[in-house]
Amino acid sequence: MGRDLRNNSGGSPIFLCLKLPRSIRGTSVRLKRLAVTDGPFLTGLTAGVAPLPGRVTRGPSFAYPLRLWWRMRQRYTCCYTIRRDGRPIGLIGLYGLDPGRTAELTLVIAEEADRGKGYGTESYGLFMSRFSGGRPKETVLVRLAQPEARALSFWRRLGFLERAGGSDILTLGRTMSGGR
Repeated sequence: MGRDLRNNSGGSPIFLCLKLPRSIRGTSVRLKRLAVTDGPFLTGLTAGVAPLPGRVTRGPSFAYPLRLWWRMRQRYTCCYTIRRDGRPIGLIGLYGLDPGRTAELTLVIAEEADRGKGYGTESYGLFMSRFSGGRPKETVLVRLAQPEARALSFWRRLGFLERAGGSDILTLGRTMSGGR
């Protein structure tokens, strides 16, 4: 279950996950709450890619998908798999929540063949629409390890601006105030 996260002034819940549905349907994708049955997909998603928050070390093959799923559930405040035609193609989730201030966002489309088709944009819109009504400003951050021009272009089209950059990690942010 989600946690009741209120700002310091005692106002309305910020990024409250209890009100989020198990599934959010869009035109071409469906967001489905992360489930234990997504363990094998998560295993494939994290193999050989930039580390996702909550990554665990490998162990016995039968237990690894379960441990990875459990770690992701602990790390992410809200996490959904992105599905197209019933199969998982990606992941979107919030973590690092600082109520009333910031939250970090992960959005991954696993296969190259599924990128550039609008699935990420639609998923972002569906996901963030659940957080749009009547709340104070928050900043959503995205951290890109080894940013590519294509990824930067995607996040900039969604209104994210560069906040900080290190040697290999670039931070982008977008202030949200009552809308997407």
